[in-house]
Amino acid sequence: MTTAPKVLALKEIEPPSALAEALSSEFLRPLRIENPPPVRLARRPAGATWGGFCSWQDMAEFREVTIHFDAPLGQESWVMVEKLRGTYLHEIAHRFLSKLPVDEIGGSHGPVFFALQLLLFLRAGEREGGRPWAWHADLYDLHDCFGDHPCTPGQALDWAFCQAAELLADTEISAESAAGEIARRFAIWREAMALAPAKRQAAHAARAEREAVLVRKATHVKWWICYSIMLGAMAGLLAGLLAA
Repeated sequence: MTTAPKVLALKEIEPPSALAEALSSEFLRPLRIENPPPVRLARRPAGATWGGFCSWQDMAEFREVTIHFDAPLGQESWVMVEKLRGTYLHEIAHRFLSKLPVDEIGGSHGPVFFALQLLLFLRAGEREGGRPWAWHADLYDLHDCFGDHPCTPGQALDWAFCQAAELLADTEISAESAAGEIARRFAIWREAMALAPAKRQAAHAARAEREAVLVRKATHVKWWICYSIMLGAMAGLLAGLLAA
């Protein structure tokens, strides 16, 4: 049975009623999370634009994730609920991967993270107004693939969508176990990607050799045709001379 996560609030912050609705057991149940990470509420630092953060594993005593809470005056409750849910799903995806070295998962916001977060979004279903939660994923969640990275953003996006949407979203595997499974698949895929240039080069060399063999055979056939024509002409000439 899925239960709502505990709330670890600072003394000066009263947990908003929207938080209980946002992270209710009804919302979390389809996500198939074995042990929902607790939530720590904190004031948003001056100048910060992000909605929360996930501390390093050894710096989070209760495996908690932090959500910044600043309730704008007049904001509708459903807007706050969606913000809290989106931030929570983003941060717990980080939490479930926090035991793995960053370079083994393609970066903190790389293919593995994008695939795991997308899996959570797909399991969450629809947002307010029937919009899929999967639409909440964006290129920020894949930004480590831009620049010096073993795969291109397009390759990473295609791979992540395949893992989340086609292979894991509809299975009964827990979200925590899915994190390890996606990381395992990424290691296999990255190794295949690393070998791909050598395989392409070998394939090009093999094709070039086949084409060279065909050219040699064609040249050999041409010489035999010419030789046969010459022999036929000489035989005809000789037959003519003898007849004369």
